[in-house]
Amino acid sequence: MRETDRVVRYGGEEFLILLVDCPPEAVLLAAERLRVAIARHGWEVLGRGPTAVTADRGGASLGPDEDAASWLARADEAMYAAKRSGRNRCVVAKARSAA
Repeated sequence: MRETDRVVRYGGEEFLILLVDCPPEAVLLAAERLRVAIARHGWEVLGRGPTAVTADRGGASLGPDEDAASWLARADEAMYAAKRSGRNRCVVAKARSAA
C-alpha cells in the first residue's frame, strides 16, 4: 500500500482499503495483487497446520458528487459479485456517472 492509502476494519471479516486517486483499473490491479499475496502466503492455523486462505475483493472508485453510502454500497455489491462468481476473485463496480 502507498503511504496515502488506508486500511480499516469495516466489520467482521471485512476490511476497507482506501486508495487515493485511483481509477477503476488501478483499483482492480491493487485488489488482484493483494488477492494473490494472500493466496500465496503460508497460513498456519493452530491445531490444523497449513491452511489455504482466499479473499474476495470488491472495489469501486468514488464517483463525481457521490456520497459515501452509495460508494460503499457499490463496493459491497462488487464483493458479493466476486463471491457469486466462484470466490477468490476481484470485481470492481462500474464507474458511477455524474448525476
